[in-house]
Amino acid sequence: MMLERLTKQIPNHQFIMADFDMLREAESALTGILAPVVSHKLDKSHEKRDYPTYLVPRGDADIFFPTDFQLLKSMYKSMSKQNSRIMKTYEFMDIYLSLIHI
Repeated sequence: MMLERLTKQIPNHQFIMADFDMLREAESALTGILAPVVSHKLDKSHEKRDYPTYLVPRGDADIFFPTDFQLLKSMYKSMSKQNSRIMKTYEFMDIYLSLIHI
């Protein structure tokens, strides 16, 4: 597992991870906890075609899985014995954008 290797091979690491924590509601979204959204972007950027299944021809759609960051945080703490925190992208940018020298 990636977290296990990271904590063993680089004990003083700093780790940033970003992903979707929630997906938009799709009319044909699959159901269940952390269910994926299977979608194809149409000509206009705001237009999407959703599929009721992940069984679509290869290359026809993207499959988006939300990340359970609370579970990931718990796993990370268990393996690394380090604290971590979860924040939205805008919160991260508010804190760290000023550190970038443009």
